[in-house]
Amino acid sequence: MLDHTEDTVYTNLAYLLPALPAAMLGPLEFGLVGGASVYLTYGSARYHTTYEREEQGLDVAAMLTYLSALLGALLASWSSWGLLLPVVAAPLHERYVWEIDSHVAVPVYVGGMMVALWLQVGLLQAAPSFLLIAVGAAAQLSTGPRAPLHSIWHVCGGLSASLALMFIL
Repeated sequence: MLDHTEDTVYTNLAYLLPALPAAMLGPLEFGLVGGASVYLTYGSARYHTTYEREEQGLDVAAMLTYLSALLGALLASWSSWGLLLPVVAAPLHERYVWEIDSHVAVPVYVGGMMVALWLQVGLLQAAPSFLLIAVGAAAQLSTGPRAPLHSIWHVCGGLSASLALMFIL
């Protein structure tokens, strides 16, 4: 049964925000981040309309691919090889979605992005993005996927990623 009335379905649109600064970084960054953003927006919204196991796998694989695309875009400012990260990682996320512990993989990706951003722009400029990550993580850890506060995870995730990509322009 599809339940499109929950706010967690529509707050997934925040995941599209990083595509805007990615377009300013370049066409490859836009293609990878934009594609991953659409994939996650669809996958997470689909999961929040059904809460079924198959859609949960889609949501997790899409989240990991989104994070790898964002990390790849951040690393690409040092070397274009960074853009290969989501190309290599996405099929692995899809294939091994149930073997990957997202409670480990998500913090590893986010930590990598935080370090890359901090090294590129400094701690003070990266602080707003870090604050949004902290708020989103607190909301994620304190609520389940069906709770209204879970929407904060979506919005803070999209906003912090957008800020991170804007900072490296």
